[in-house]
Formats: sequence, C-alpha cells, structure tokens
Amino acid sequence: MYEKMHDIILKVKEGDKDAFSELYRLYYPKIFSFLLRLMKSRNVAEEITQEVFFRLWINHEVLNPEMSHDSYFFSIAKNIAINNIRKAEIEKRYYDETLQQSVEETDPEEGMNFSELQELIDQAVDAMPPQQRLVFRLSREDGLINEKIAQKLNLSKRTVEKHISNSLKMLRKLIEKNYLLLFLP
Repeated sequence: MYEKMHDIILKVKEGDKDAFSELYRLYYPKIFSFLLRLMKSRNVAEEITQEVFFRLWINHEVLNPEMSHDSYFFSIAKNIAINNIRKAEIEKRYYDETLQQSVEETDPEEGMNFSELQELIDQAVDAMPPQQRLVFRLSREDGLINEKIAQKLNLSKRTVEKHISNSLKMLRKLIEKNYLLLFLP
C-alpha cells in the first residue's frame, strides 16, 4: 500500500489529475469521517473536506511522496477545522456585538428583521451546491476577482461568472420573497 500511495503522490505532485482523483477517492471517506466526528455537522465536515482537497491540489507541487500521507492530510484537515471554529467564534462575537449595537441604535423590531434576514441569507448560502458556494464565498467573503477564482479552482471565467450570477439571483428572489414579508403589518 505504501508503494502505491508513494506513486500516487508522486503523480499528483507532477499535476496528474487522474492520480489526484484516485487520491480523492481513497482519502475522502477517511477525512470526511474524521471531520464529521470533530465538527458534528455533515455540511461543515463536507465543506472542510472539500477545502482539504482544494488545498492539496493548489499546493500539489510541494507534496513530498516520502512523508507520512495520513498524518499530513489529517493535519491539514485538523488545522482547517480549528481555523473554521475560530473564525465562526469571531464572526459570531462580531455579529452579536454589531447586532446588539444596531438594535440599541434602532427600533427593536427593525433589529429583529435584520437578524432574520441575515439568518435567511446564511442558510441560503449554506444550501448552495458546494462549488457554487465556494465560488460565491471566494468572491463575496474573500474579495477575489473572477479571474483569480477561475485560476484557483481551475474553472473557466465564464463558469465562475455563472455561479456568482446564479447565487445572486437566488439570494435576490429569497430576499424579495421573505424580506418584504417582514415589513408587512
């Protein structure tokens, strides 16, 4: 098994997409199970598992076929999970403080409407297909331009534009449908 993995890693390092697919097939279930136990959420575990493989592909040139693959892959997964937890805690703290300040400065009912809208948008983004969600977040949360996203994900610029366009259309419809209802008496 070690020799087979050595060969796969060597091919991935050289940019072989078929070898990367084989690596993905072999390690996805293991990494996903590990993250599911750690994060206790299928969606988050799936998202982080995708991020692990995304990072492995982006950095495939620096893979070392001689090192322990398991410990390397699981270290990446653990670090992304820890960063994800930290980021979520910081975002929650910031969101809570901002919301509290907003509620104090405005009508309490308005603050509640904003909170409901933000929750609705967060749920909608989480429900997007994985690639569309990743493209949308890279664009809106990380501030990357479409060309950079296309390069990072090995997609055409047109595909990236289509994902963002579809995301925005969906969010616009969701807001029009639900947000306007929040202001009706």
